[in-house]
Amino acid sequence: MYKILVVEDETIIRKGMIYSFEWSKYNCVIIGEAKNGKEGLEQIRLLKPDIVIADISMPLMNGIDMIREGNKLCPFASIILTGYDEFNYAKQAIKLEVSDYLLKPLSNEDLGEAIMRAKSKVRIKRNYNNLESEVSNLAEKNLMENIAFNEVSILVQNMIKYIDKNYMNKFRIEDVAMELASSPTTMNEKFKKQTGITYHDYLNRYRITKAIILIKEKQTPIYSIAEYVGFADTKYFNKVFKKYIGVSPTQLLKVI
Repeated sequence: MYKILVVEDETIIRKGMIYSFEWSKYNCVIIGEAKNGKEGLEQIRLLKPDIVIADISMPLMNGIDMIREGNKLCPFASIILTGYDEFNYAKQAIKLEVSDYLLKPLSNEDLGEAIMRAKSKVRIKRNYNNLESEVSNLAEKNLMENIAFNEVSILVQNMIKYIDKNYMNKFRIEDVAMELASSPTTMNEKFKKQTGITYHDYLNRYRITKAIILIKEKQTPIYSIAEYVGFADTKYFNKVFKKYIGVSPTQLLKVI
């Protein structure tokens, strides 16, 4: 279920949205509500919602400022509601990567479509955050922690170091084995036993993580990113990327 927080200072609108919309139809549940931006920010801190629906013009703290500060507390998709068709507000919402900017009064159809788009953004963020965390933790565990320096640990550490230095190049496990004076079979077995994933899986995750960093900078074409992180074939890069992230590099580029 996707957790929804509604922040709207007009009680009738807030209650109407909460009780007249079929949230279960969209696999969503209302976990909280707030009548001003300051209260909404506190609800974000406490409840960690997946999607925040907020009015722009509210007392104590407006919706834009609330979302900006809320994003520092936890990741969520946001839908902005307003009765003012002002481009300046829209520009601020775009800078905050708001999923939708809807004018009141809004229909259930418009809200439903906005919820679907917000859910898509949440899924992409979840996949991205999970991958980034997994790879980061794995690298830190094997390279940074004070682990026992026996033969196995040294071998696995050197395998990870090899990826760190050569991920942008095309290489095979046999090349790594030659460099480390070991055998592909031994390395694969030791790596899987110590880390819980295969060497090939770790290499793909590492490369995808590096690719995401470049995608977020929005300065390099996807085909160039694929080549830079070690994929000679852009189609294969897209296939691997979607396997781990759940969306294509182009789709991710649209939401980050």
